[in-house]
Order: sequence, then structure tokens, then C-alpha cells
Amino acid sequence: MTRSRSGPDRGLASSRNDGGDRDFTSDVGSKNVMALRGGGIDNINNVELKSYASEASNLFGNLRVPASLFAGASVGAAFAMPIDGPEGLKIGLVKRLYALLMISSLACQVVVVVVTTCTMGALALGAVEKT
Repeated sequence: MTRSRSGPDRGLASSRNDGGDRDFTSDVGSKNVMALRGGGIDNINNVELKSYASEASNLFGNLRVPASLFAGASVGAAFAMPIDGPEGLKIGLVKRLYALLMISSLACQVVVVVVTTCTMGALALGAVEKT
């Protein structure tokens, strides 16, 4: 089911309301809409930006600690079942698959630890570009 629009520029900021379309300009003043879209601010250089570096650092710390613990556990678990020669085909295949999965999870968790550590360092140094 498609709706026909009357005019090429029927967008969110339209003042006409024909049934199902919602009129957003009546809810919010046009100055607020311009500020939300990035316009309408007289002097953009005087706007003070809040720094959320500490909150972001806490978030990355909450990711880094469990990842490092899981990486340490997966190193030991990868070599917990030694692969012996006289085992059956199914048991040998399952042990090899288990070792492959544990080494893969180790690699993923090491990536998480490295990325979060680099990001936390960049946040601490203020190297993140303010937009």
C-alpha cells in the first residue's frame, strides 16, 4: 500500500497533514528542529561539548577484563585434551575441532583486549577527534 504525496518536497518538516503523515513541526519549534539538524546555531564555536571519555573508558574496561579472563581460560582449555594416535575417528575429530574452536576464541578475545586497550589509551590522551 503506497501513499501519494502532493509535491516533491513532502518530508518530515512539512506543515501539511494528510491522514497518516505526522506533522513534526507542530510538536517542536522550528528553531529546535534546526538545532537538531545542525543548523540554526548562531556561533557554533561557542557551543561547549561534554566529554564522555570516562564513561567510554569504563565501558571498554568492562569489555577488556572478561575478555582477558576468557582468553586465559581458552588457552588452557585448548590443550586440555591431548590428541593421541590410537583413538577412533570420531573422537579424534571432535578433539581437533575442540582445539580449533578454543584457539579461535583465544584469537577473538586477544583482538578485543588489544582494541579496547588502544581505545582506552586514545581516550586518555584525548586523541579522539571532537565533532
